[in-house]
Amino acid sequence: MIYPHNQNRAMLLNACGEVVHDWTIDENRRPGNTAYLQPNGDILMTSRPASVGDDAIWAGGGGATIERRSWDNDVLWSFTANNDSLRLHHDFTVTPEGNVIAICWEVIDSLECIANGRNPELIQGGELWSDKVIELQPNGQGGAEIVWEWRVWDHLVQDFDSTKANYGVVADNQQLIDVNYGTVLNQPRDWHHMNAIDYYPFYDTAGQIIMSVPTYDEVWVIWHDYQFSDDLIWRWGNPAAYQRGDSADQKLFYQHDIHWGNGLGVNPGNPDFTKFFVFNNRVPNADTVGTHSEVAVISPIFDEYDGGYAFNTSTGRWGPEDFQWTYTQPGLSSTGLSSFQRLGNGSNLICNGRTGELSEITENGETAWQYRTPLLQGAPVAQGTELQMNNNLTFRADRYPLNFPAFIGQDLSAGMVIETDPTPLEVCQPLLCENGLACNYGEEGDCTFIDTDIDVAGPFMLGLVDSSLCANGYEVTDDGFVTLVPSSGGMETGYEWFITPEVEALMLASGFEILLNDLNSQSVAVCGTELTAVSGFFGDTTVVNYDGTGWYWPLYDGYTAPASNFETGCNDPDYCNFDPCALPDSTLCTVLELLAESNTTNGIVTAEAVGGTAPYTINILDENLQSIGFPISESDEPSFVFVGLPDGTYCLEVTDASGCSAISCVNVGVMSVEDLNADSFQLHPNPASDAVQLTLPAAWDVGAVTLRDAAGRSLATPNLTASGMLTLSAWPEGIYLIEIQHAAGTAIERVVVRR
Repeated sequence: MIYPHNQNRAMLLNACGEVVHDWTIDENRRPGNTAYLQPNGDILMTSRPASVGDDAIWAGGGGATIERRSWDNDVLWSFTANNDSLRLHHDFTVTPEGNVIAICWEVIDSLECIANGRNPELIQGGELWSDKVIELQPNGQGGAEIVWEWRVWDHLVQDFDSTKANYGVVADNQQLIDVNYGTVLNQPRDWHHMNAIDYYPFYDTAGQIIMSVPTYDEVWVIWHDYQFSDDLIWRWGNPAAYQRGDSADQKLFYQHDIHWGNGLGVNPGNPDFTKFFVFNNRVPNADTVGTHSEVAVISPIFDEYDGGYAFNTSTGRWGPEDFQWTYTQPGLSSTGLSSFQRLGNGSNLICNGRTGELSEITENGETAWQYRTPLLQGAPVAQGTELQMNNNLTFRADRYPLNFPAFIGQDLSAGMVIETDPTPLEVCQPLLCENGLACNYGEEGDCTFIDTDIDVAGPFMLGLVDSSLCANGYEVTDDGFVTLVPSSGGMETGYEWFITPEVEALMLASGFEILLNDLNSQSVAVCGTELTAVSGFFGDTTVVNYDGTGWYWPLYDGYTAPASNFETGCNDPDYCNFDPCALPDSTLCTVLELLAESNTTNGIVTAEAVGGTAPYTINILDENLQSIGFPISESDEPSFVFVGLPDGTYCLEVTDASGCSAISCVNVGVMSVEDLNADSFQLHPNPASDAVQLTLPAAWDVGAVTLRDAAGRSLATPNLTASGMLTLSAWPEGIYLIEIQHAAGTAIERVVVRR
C-alpha cells in the first residue's frame, strides 16, 4: 500500500506494480500522510486541503482529517481538527477496539510558554506548537469524539528559570521533557514534529504508545489510559535530550516510522514481535561529511510483571546500549519521510521516502524486489523517467500478506499500472491462454472451457435416447441403456469426462466398450451454445449446437445435457416410486405404509399414511378390495378419519403423489370368532424390525406359510404350522406379504420391515 504525496489515491499494488484496488479522496485534497487497511476491509486514511496558504497552523507533515472508509470507498465516519488552536499531523494508530490514536499540534501562547519555563529567545511568532495525542471514538453518527488525550505540555521539566513552573534537575527527571530542548526546524514553532505513533496492547486494561520525536532524536513510550503514571516510561536515541550523554551517545538521527514488530504478517511467537523497528534518516557518515540512512531494530527489555523497561541506574539511561541490528545500502539516503517493515518471512521492506524507492531485502542482504513510485509531483510519468529527489515523495509503504483477512472474497486480479508507456518485466507479462479448445484461446488469463449462458453449473449427463419409454430420451434402468455419466471440470486440457466405476461396468456389460473408451479420452469445451469435443480415442473433433435439451451426438444416438434440464427421482426398481425417466437420486426413494385402526363401538376409522409424498388420496374398499362407493378423500396431510361406517370389514387404500399405494384392513363392529378364523390373522409388531409374531386362529389347518416381496415374488417358506415367531432379520427394509394357506382358503397380510 502506498499513499504518495501530491495526489489523491491510496493504492494497493501487486508485485508487478499493478493497482489491484484503490481509495480516492476529493480532487481538492491531498494525503495527510498515512492510510492503513483494516482486517475487515475498511481503510483508515488521512487527508488535508490541497491549498494550505491560509491555514493558521501549517508545517511539513500537516494533516487535517481522519476518515474510515469501506472497501468500496464509502465514508463511514470522519473527524477533522484544523483550526487556529489544533491540527492533526503525520500519523495515527488503531486500538483493537477500533478507536484511533492520532498526533496533533496544539498552540501554546508565549505567556504560557514563559510561565512554564521556556526560554523567551526560543519563542518565535508569539507561540509554540506543542504535540499532544488524542484518542478518537466513533460516535455512531458519522463522526468521532475525543475520549482521551496525552499532552507533552503536562510532563515538563526545566532548569532555565527557578522562578517558573517545572523547575528541576533535568538529568534527574528522565521521565519528563525538557521544555528548552529541541532542534529548530524551518518552522520554528513546530517544537517536536512527531512523525510516527504506534500502539501495543500489553494488558487487557492498558496498552503502550510509542512516538517518534525527531527534533529530540528520540522515541518515547507512555502508558495509554493507565492508572499509575502517564509520564515517559522509556525514551531512547539521544540521552543529551535529558542531559545524560552527548553526541557520542546519540543513536537516532531525525528518525521516522517507529513501531512494534507485531505488524502485518508477523505473528505471536516470532522473535521480532515485541521489538521496535525504525527508519534512521540522518545518520552521520563515518569518513565523509554528510549523512546517509539506515534501518534498525531496537530490542529493549520489558518486565511485564513490574511493568517497566530495563534502566541503568549508573548511567541514568534506559537500555539497550545499542541497536540489535542495522542495515544500509548504497544510495539509501532520505533526510525525511520513509519507512521500514520487517516481513513475516524475515525479509525487510524499505521505503526511501524522498526518492519514492521501495526495496525488499532478504535476510541475506539480497534485493528480492524493487519499485519506484512513477509520479512527478503527483502526475504519472513514463516508465524509465529519471526522477530527481523529492519529485515523488512517498511517506510510507506497507506490505499486506496474501492471507490478510481484508482480502477474503475480494477481486485482486491485475489492474492498471500507474506509469505511462509501461514495459512489464517478463515475469509480469500477462499470461495468455494457449489451449485451442478453450473459449478464450489467445486471450489474457487462465484458459476457460465453460463460457455459456446455458445452466451448466451442475454435472453434465450423457445418455442414449429411448423415446419409446421416456419422451425426453433419458432412461435410468439396468436393461442395457447407457444412462448417466457425470463429469468433472477444471482440467488443464479441457473439461474432461469422469465416469463412475458403476456406470463404467454398466457400459461394458451393455456392449459400449468403444463409447466408454472414447468418452474417457475426450476433452470438452462449451462456448456459447456450441459444444466441442476432441477425441483422443478416435482422433477427431466434434462440434454440436445446443438444441434446447442438450447436445445431440449422431454417432452415439445420444445426448450430452445439463442435469439441471431434468427432474431427479428414485433410481431403485424395488421401491414403489421408482422413476425410470429421471436422473437418479436414491435419497428420493420412499416406502409408503398405511396404519389404520377402528373403534368397534361407534364406527369410526382412523388412518395415517407413513412415508410417501403428499398429497395423498384414500379410498375405502370392501374385504374383497372392491369399492363401496364411499367418496375418495384427498389431503396434503397424512391423517384421515372416517365416521359412520356400518359394521363389517374394510380395506383402506392410500395412494401418494408418486403413485405408490398401500392397503390396511380393519374391522368395524363386533366380529364373530368364526369370521376372524376364516379370513385373517394377527401380526405383532407391525412395522417389525427383526421378527414378527403370527397369531393364527386355532381352527386353521395350516398347509404352508410363504414370505413374498411387494410384487408377490416368493422369498421364503418358513416351517410354521401354527402361531409362532417369523424371523425377518435376513431381509432388507421394505414391504412384504405373509401368505397363509389353510384348509378353508388363503389369508394374506402385509408386514413392513423397518430398522
